[in-house]
Amino acid sequence: MIIDGKLKIYRNETIFDDSEIYDIKKINNHIYFSSSKGVFKYNLELNEIKLIDSNTYYNIEVFESYILGSNKNLWYIDTFGRELISNNINYFNVSPNGDRICASDFNEIKVIDFDSKDEWFLNLNGLNLNEPIYSIDCDNEWVWFSNSRGVSFFKWSNYEK
Repeated sequence: MIIDGKLKIYRNETIFDDSEIYDIKKINNHIYFSSSKGVFKYNLELNEIKLIDSNTYYNIEVFESYILGSNKNLWYIDTFGRELISNNINYFNVSPNGDRICASDFNEIKVIDFDSKDEWFLNLNGLNLNEPIYSIDCDNEWVWFSNSRGVSFFKWSNYEK
């Protein structure tokens, strides 16, 4: 990992021994690791590691007071535990203002209102896009995703109703 323009190599038996790392995020002086042993928070200044959640998540997004994680479902994780947000989620991303989550189960797109938990679906089979989705992202107006046919863009507000 490159921090402050320098390559840093971290070795910690708690996280790395006999474990797979699925996602890594750096926020300020903390590195968050999502692994087969759970989600860990590593403090760079104090050289301390803390287990946040013992479940496996393949994709995480870290915020000030919570973490979103997916493991075939989408979870809200904080100091009190975890809460299910939505089922059938393999990969997700969050809009810049944080109020929408765009997600995929590789064959379907979901846009989730973070506050109300309302969901809008975009069935890709109906659009003759019968290919697995490799990545997905969104902003306040659009959702875009890649598959073997290229990149597709949809104005998600058209599918809200």
